[in-house]
Amino acid sequence: MADALQPITSGVMRTLQELVSGFLPLSTRDLKREIADRLARIPNRINDYGYDAYGFSPKWMQSMAVPGVLLYRHYFRSVCFDIDRLPPGRMLLVANHAGQLPFDGAMISTALLMEADPPRIARGMAEYFIPRLPWLNVALTR
Repeated sequence: MADALQPITSGVMRTLQELVSGFLPLSTRDLKREIADRLARIPNRINDYGYDAYGFSPKWMQSMAVPGVLLYRHYFRSVCFDIDRLPPGRMLLVANHAGQLPFDGAMISTALLMEADPPRIARGMAEYFIPRLPWLNVALTR
């Protein structure tokens, strides 16, 4: 019985995927591949557990970057100017946001990952109490 339903369920799933991909601005599979390619180009020193000395995890970033890139490209429709003028190596890049939610910092981080050549990872700085918040402290370091 289950074998008889296999062609039907695979056809239904294929139809659903086509419908969903029509609503999505990009195929999420292609977007995940693009993010993975960009992350692979970033030089880092990952330990045996999958993290660098500051808590960054490329695997975590790969999964968390998808909503950020969708917001960057299709909700905020951010436009990045003169990113090629950033100096090579380490630098301090400061964003001043006036609201409670730091979307500007998230969009700058996304631009550094998706627009810069080579791609870069932005490390955030925040008030002293932010790293003490449960769950948020882990998300910000990774």
